[in-house]
Amino acid sequence: MPALPAHPGEDLAFTYHKKSSDLRTFVYGIMVLMVMCDVPVFVLLFLYLKSPTGRGVVLALIALELLALVYVLPSLLLMRHSIKVDKLIIRFGIKKWVIPLGNIRTASSVNSIRSKGLSNFGVHYDREQDVLCVLSGSKNAILIELKKPQRFRVSLFRPVLASRVLINVDELERFLDALRQQLPNGGDADVSVPPAGIVVPASALSEAESRRPIASGLASPGIAFARPDTATDWALEAQSLEKYYGSFKAVDGIGLKVRPGEIYGFLGPNGAGKTTTMKMITGLLRPSGGQVRVFGRDIWQEPLAAKKLLGYVAEHPLVYDRLTGREFVRFSSELYRTPRAGLEERVEQLLAGFDLAAAADDLIVTYSQGMRRKIALAAAVVHRPGLLVLDEPTNGLDPQGAWMIKNLLRSLAEQGAAALLSTHALEVAENICDRVAIIDRGRIVAEGTVNDLKGQAKMPESNLEQVFLALTGHGNDRERVFTAR
Repeated sequence: MPALPAHPGEDLAFTYHKKSSDLRTFVYGIMVLMVMCDVPVFVLLFLYLKSPTGRGVVLALIALELLALVYVLPSLLLMRHSIKVDKLIIRFGIKKWVIPLGNIRTASSVNSIRSKGLSNFGVHYDREQDVLCVLSGSKNAILIELKKPQRFRVSLFRPVLASRVLINVDELERFLDALRQQLPNGGDADVSVPPAGIVVPASALSEAESRRPIASGLASPGIAFARPDTATDWALEAQSLEKYYGSFKAVDGIGLKVRPGEIYGFLGPNGAGKTTTMKMITGLLRPSGGQVRVFGRDIWQEPLAAKKLLGYVAEHPLVYDRLTGREFVRFSSELYRTPRAGLEERVEQLLAGFDLAAAADDLIVTYSQGMRRKIALAAAVVHRPGLLVLDEPTNGLDPQGAWMIKNLLRSLAEQGAAALLSTHALEVAENICDRVAIIDRGRIVAEGTVNDLKGQAKMPESNLEQVFLALTGHGNDRERVFTAR
């Protein structure tokens, strides 16, 4: 075994081209078939075609065949990966990908791969498992976990975003030792060598999904949620949010925190800045200042990781009229890369839970306003978010639909997920919200439980509507209007 470099800054190359590899047999077989089948056909075409154009095309095809036989196919027999000062270079034939060492979270060896979902040869991206496979055999594999998803170009027109990479090397331990030496900060990443003969099933490659606790036996509409496996105590943290439109300050230093398992009401008059704040929280609108974290992940620094943890339904939800309800929920699951295992069953549960089973295969263009809101809600929760952000969720719903939303939010809270909702139905907020914030002219003027707000307004015997009118400064004005003669 070659020695490791004397200095961490030196480059190291690692190959995977054993004579017994599956790739060698495959490549040699392709080359033999090409020689036996294609070459005679090209010769016959050349003799049959008399025109210079026809023969020119045949000669071009022969040149391409020779290029494949002499360069492209033989290059597949040599996989050469390099560990440099600050990056890992992965090669498969003529293709090359670069991973910064600072983006590597873990790397571990896997001596054999037996999984239904993965091919043991070639370059492909497995979307369900979120892994880029650069493989030429089922043995001597290295699974590399990335801190942040990285874009890889698999084909000429199809880049993919992956958070795991699976490669082959001949010398597993030497590769991991070299990687440990080259990693920043003295090798803080977890680089380990499991016992020989370990098997990588599909569940191991989808570890992030398998760690998610899924509750069962829930109330209507039969929807399971999950609190992400994070160390933070807050589902949502918004700090000093500001938004300017020209010289107008629509949001002025708003800060709020929502705990897992909490239903948080966000109330305010029209034009107070509720929707603007919610769009900044969900990453749809960049703030002029401030910061937003979803389960500890910054919505702008780690947008994909953060947005996977939340579901959002706007006041006027965007749905695709030319899709059926079932297709739209499936489409949403694809956007969130929801694992396919059990997905169809979950889609059916959602459609039934929101009372849309009978219209599931109808085009959304035929849906009523209430049905459109229900299908938007189903699409927002199909990936089991830990935080649900709802802007006026009961708008357009009949009493039964509004009851369904309230039941949904209670189920969510019981399972440890969180909800942030804005509503003008103050009795809904008073009945189901654990805490409430009242916003007026871009600022939070009061925050706490309903009883806390009554104390702040010095109106202990009043209801939330009276407190709301008093705190937003409109109660006296409205009284004068309605009593005027």
